[in-house]
Amino acid sequence: MKVEEILDILNEKYPFNIAEPWDNVGLLVGEKDANVEKILVALEVTYKVIDYAVNNNFDLIITHHPMIFHPLKRIEKEDVLGYKIIEAIQNNVNIIAMHTNLDSAKEGLNEYVLDKMNLDFRYLSYEETLNKPYRMIELNKRTSIFDIVESVKKGLNIKRLKVTYNSYYNDEYIKKIAIVTGSGSSFIPLFINKVDLIITADLTHHIALDTMEKGISLIDFGHHESESPSIDLIKDYLDNKVEIYVEKMQDDSVFHVW
Repeated sequence: MKVEEILDILNEKYPFNIAEPWDNVGLLVGEKDANVEKILVALEVTYKVIDYAVNNNFDLIITHHPMIFHPLKRIEKEDVLGYKIIEAIQNNVNIIAMHTNLDSAKEGLNEYVLDKMNLDFRYLSYEETLNKPYRMIELNKRTSIFDIVESVKKGLNIKRLKVTYNSYYNDEYIKKIAIVTGSGSSFIPLFINKVDLIITADLTHHIALDTMEKGISLIDFGHHESESPSIDLIKDYLDNKVEIYVEKMQDDSVFHVW
């Protein structure tokens, strides 16, 4: 199978052209006409991932996070990113990124993560939010934020969450929710006066405080924790579409709560 064929299969379900303008998706390293017999799916290309791929003869790595994000002025093996690029090229490992196109697509990452929470809901403004990296939902009945926290923890296998809730500003019982997997602070203004709760990651103190005082509670479910389900999502899709070997590689979060 060729890299180009796999790109077409991925594009069919998660179109690359719906990625955010600032994003970098698609084939980042490699050749479209290269042969592929083994695919490794991971959250991002770390040393551990690239070394595993090289040592186990994988032809293609597919990640959620783009390995190359900003323009490069030089590629040197002594540099963290340079090492990974050079190792990939020298060992014929192609690299594809599925980032905000995966977040935004129908049945993409945001919807996949929502389904894991096992909440009883309907989508709000679905056509308007389709192909955008967030979703809004309305619960079928008002639900305590404490119960929602437990649903998130259980559904995503997260031991602890950061929650912004204060009964002086916020209603305990939630009806409308917005979700943004990964860093979602920039989208918060879109949800003011529209939802009771925002579930996202990488929230800072002042953004959380300002949002809480506007009457919206927040759950920060972690960047790694909210996006690692992308590995299963991509692998499950490919397992039904290709006949070559596909393996997933889960790695630990950068941060640990001790």
